[in-house]
Amino acid sequence: MQTMTQLKAMHDQMMADLGNLPQYRALKAIDRFIQEMNEIHGVQRVSSENVATTLQQKLAAAIESRVLNEQQSDAQPRVTPFVPGTKVA
Repeated sequence: MQTMTQLKAMHDQMMADLGNLPQYRALKAIDRFIQEMNEIHGVQRVSSENVATTLQQKLAAAIESRVLNEQQSDAQPRVTPFVPGTKVA
């Protein structure tokens, strides 16, 4: 439990140090502004994790379909008979 207390103290100290930086305060102000604008306009924030999982699922589905198509095409090779257009004398 002492480790958790030490980590909590370190966290509080780091947050206090960050709070003194003007860039950090500006970043937090911009985040609050964006959040308020999204609430006003009814836009829900899309998390990057949801986008990444959706993209990963689409990618996996595309790979699986391609593998299945290749396996099916290997099973039935396409052979077209040779039909000459003109006969040579």
